[in-house]
Order: sequence, then structure tokens, then C-alpha cells
Amino acid sequence: MWQIIGWIIWGILAFFAVSFAFGCRSYTKSGQGFQWATGVQTFFFWAIAISFLVFGWNKLHILWMTPVAFFAAQFLVLVGIPILSPIVLFATRMFLFVVLFGVKKPNVDNVA
Repeated sequence: MWQIIGWIIWGILAFFAVSFAFGCRSYTKSGQGFQWATGVQTFFFWAIAISFLVFGWNKLHILWMTPVAFFAAQFLVLVGIPILSPIVLFATRMFLFVVLFGVKKPNVDNVA
């Protein structure tokens, strides 16, 4: 029974990861942009979902890892820890390069 609950929790996390990535794409496509904290949260959600899918970890740990990742993303972006923040932001840039591949930014100069 706990295994089924774990898979349900993983499914909810995977839904959040996909919806955050879709949100980043739609905001970029419309020219609004998004905050770096949202990009880092998206990266962390994907990393957690993939890690729990690949490794045989107990999926109930997602219940504490997801909120920690959510708030840690904001902390890493806003406060800026000297060594850790640049590494996380670099990894997030590479991740967002893949997520935003093929999205054309609207030309703001031609908008009347």
C-alpha cells in the first residue's frame, strides 16, 4: 500500500515538473519572461522526479524533498551562496536551454 502511495506522490511531482516547464515555455513564448527562482524550482522538480524514477529510493521521501527544493531554489537565487548558487544557476541555464529549445521570443520592436 505504501508503494502505491509513493507512486501517487511521484506522479504529482512529475505533474508539477511538467507544468512548471510548460509554464516557463509559455511565459517565454509570450515575451513575459519568468523569475530565476521558478527556473531553479523547475530544474529541482525534474531532478527529483528523475532521480526517484532511476534509483530505487522510497518515494515517500519526496514529501520532504519537494518543499525543501522549493524554498531552497528561492534562497539560492535571492541570497546567493558564493559557490553553490553559481553552480545551480549554471545547471539551470543548461536545463532551460533544453526546455526552451525551439521557442521563439516575440519581436518587441514591431508591437504597435
